[in-house]
Amino acid sequence: MRRFAAVVCAAALLAGLPAAFAADDEPSSDGSAVGPVERPKALDEYFQGELEMLRELHRRELERDRIAAESLQNVKKNRLPDPDAEVRVNFDNDWFILNAAGGDWGYTSGIRTSVVWPLDFDRQSLMGRWREGEDTALRTWLLTLLDTPEGPGRPFLGVAPGQEMYTPRDLDRATVDPDDRPYAGWAYLAGLFQIRGPLGRFDTELQIGGTGRYSGAEQGQKAIHENTDAPNPKGWEHQIADGVGLNAYLRPSRLIFNLQHPREIGVPVQFGDAQLYAETAIGTIFTAQAIGVSIRMGWIKENWVRRLEPGQVVPDRKIPNRFEPDGIELFQVYFFSRLQSQYVLRNGRIQGLPWVESEHTLAINPIVHEGEFGLYFQPVNAVAFIFASTHRTQETRNGVSDSAGHSYGHLQLVVYWY
Repeated sequence: MRRFAAVVCAAALLAGLPAAFAADDEPSSDGSAVGPVERPKALDEYFQGELEMLRELHRRELERDRIAAESLQNVKKNRLPDPDAEVRVNFDNDWFILNAAGGDWGYTSGIRTSVVWPLDFDRQSLMGRWREGEDTALRTWLLTLLDTPEGPGRPFLGVAPGQEMYTPRDLDRATVDPDDRPYAGWAYLAGLFQIRGPLGRFDTELQIGGTGRYSGAEQGQKAIHENTDAPNPKGWEHQIADGVGLNAYLRPSRLIFNLQHPREIGVPVQFGDAQLYAETAIGTIFTAQAIGVSIRMGWIKENWVRRLEPGQVVPDRKIPNRFEPDGIELFQVYFFSRLQSQYVLRNGRIQGLPWVESEHTLAINPIVHEGEFGLYFQPVNAVAFIFASTHRTQETRNGVSDSAGHSYGHLQLVVYWY
């Protein structure tokens, strides 16, 4: 708009110059008028050149706006659809993979169910307001992550109840082992907010819940062991004390590499990608800073985006309904791995809550590494299955039972609605 205003002003100035020169008649030596002063030809050529340059700048700006509008229209045709709702049911248990260090201990069991749904509003208008806002580091970073040529990110809201159980190595011991981690439970209700973009995500989670008897972990583990002929845990009376906790998690992730099918073939699939992420945890249960990388290899359609050159419009002769939910099979199968390192400031599952004294706690190891390897399988549009194995290095500083770290398995059922 500023360039357009400059063009208008220049045009008005140029149009008014002849009249201005014509109105000024220079008198002769005897006082009579000799006619209008002729405008210098060089000045006329200068203003004509400036006007043409401004016209060209304005034309280019209009062309960029047109290309941007076409690209946004093509997003719907060239990006696989986001689900209208998503339900994930997670089961974690070291029994799934027979804890690498042997036995039933450490992070021994966990269950979580999450439900997310999209927020519908004019995302492009929101991104426009962000672009015009105050230039801050957070705004710049969010725009880099979410406001891409492939389209703006899509926000989601969700809720997730969950429960975690932690036990020492020797379940038959009824007294406290000073060299082993304490029994601990954490049950919570989480609120979720996510922004999913073509090239990255921004996940936030706020958990509120209880430890000790409030978590129900003792009753849960004993019930499971009674029905599976597993040994009855005898030391839950020494668990981390009862209390109420609050924790927040922030996790931005960014695509750093992808191996995509050539767009000329028109098959919406990529064979591999890698994402870099950081996770910040702040609260009474867990406070830490982590950084990691996740890699996927296989037949991947999630987050696939057809790359468009500036001004390129995909012709209508594409396969009909190729990118509509009822016209494309979202079959996916791929392996994934994740490597993470974190600096831990507080772990309430080992140290207890800061304002409640627990009978048995241990000092934590501040540097903890984690590795994961798994398989994602989506045979049909609506359902996917995930199996993974995770290994975590030693979490306690003076505990000898977890000196080799511990492992657990992860099963997840995902249901999508389109």
